[in-house]
Amino acid sequence: MGLLQQFDMLSESEKLFVASNPYSAPVIRFSADEATQKTIQIFGHNGHNDMSDAFRHCYFAALLSRDLGYYDALDYLNAHERFPNNPREEKRMDMANNYVGADIGQTQRPNHELAELCLKAAQGGRLVHF
Repeated sequence: MGLLQQFDMLSESEKLFVASNPYSAPVIRFSADEATQKTIQIFGHNGHNDMSDAFRHCYFAALLSRDLGYYDALDYLNAHERFPNNPREEKRMDMANNYVGADIGQTQRPNHELAELCLKAAQGGRLVHF
């Protein structure tokens, strides 16, 4: 899929963020792909509202926080959750996991260590899932 098609798939809030921060686009794309692949590697699937979903949000946020900075990561992640018809409880769950991940990302560790810290957060009850 080309960059224009990927941009068209973003929410309006995400488009505004990327347009204002164009350097972030490849970082966001790589981080999203990495988070999905690692989730499947660890959990065997990429679920919805389960522990794998909580982990993916945490790890994605950790990668963005490390690579874009804490505040830019949270700005994007909040934009990502701002779309019509996003169920309130799912949004709260995702944002809670994003904040845990953004905090973890401030440690500036390599990918495998960020993933390990997010997995420990999931197993230790710090992440929210249904």
